[in-house]
Parts: sequence; C-alpha cells; structure tokens
Amino acid sequence: MPNLTVSTVFNLRIVPLSHIVRFVVVYAEVIIYYIPPEIPAEAIPGSIAVATSEEGGIITKSISYKRSGVSPNVSAELESLRKEHFVALYVDERGNEHVAGSPDFPLSFSFVTEDGVYSCKLSGKAIENDPFIR
Repeated sequence: MPNLTVSTVFNLRIVPLSHIVRFVVVYAEVIIYYIPPEIPAEAIPGSIAVATSEEGGIITKSISYKRSGVSPNVSAELESLRKEHFVALYVDERGNEHVAGSPDFPLSFSFVTEDGVYSCKLSGKAIENDPFIR
C-alpha cells in the first residue's frame, strides 16, 4: 500500500490513554468514551499533516503540526506530554471525525523547537486504518 496523506485536517485534539473509559472498534467506526477535557493541539492553521504507510500488515501513523507561542510554560506542558501515550481525534477535509491510535496501539508525542515554533509529532503503529468516530 502506498503512503496516504490526508489533505486537510483540523480540530486536532489529544486524549491521554488514562482518560479512555471505553474504546470499541466496529468495522470502520469507533465508539469512544473518555473523561474530558481532551487536550487541544493548538496547531497553527494549515500546519497539520496526517500520514499513513503500510508494510507487512503494520500501519505506521504520523500526525505532525506546528504550534506557536514558544515560552517556558508551553515547553513544560509539551515536555509533560512526552511521558504519556495518547489517541488523537481529528476532522478530515470532508468533515469526518477520526481517531488515530488506540489503547492497544497508542501514539507517542515528541516535539522540537525550530524556526520560532514548536514542531510537534504524534506517531505510532497499528494494524488498521484510522476509524471514523461513530
């Protein structure tokens, strides 16, 4: 399967695994219940990119985005995210809501500071495509 990049993504939110109460995938849809609030990515508009590739039945997922507001407080907040695992909720170019990651295949968070912004990335592996939120 060739690489797949979703063209436009918005409303990216992050949910720590410790907040997920129920996560059930039924075909291409997911039923998810979690303890609010989710963490807003606060991405710079137009900077979110979702990429997926598949090799040998394993799907590699990556959601990258840029976030402005470089400061000690934001750096501390982002640094704390490195210590947890997540699922990500996002809306695609057609208005469909998706979930990337799962309790069995969570996403990890990383970031670097470059060009006056934070370059953030959620990444992980899975055995299925991002399901739609039911």
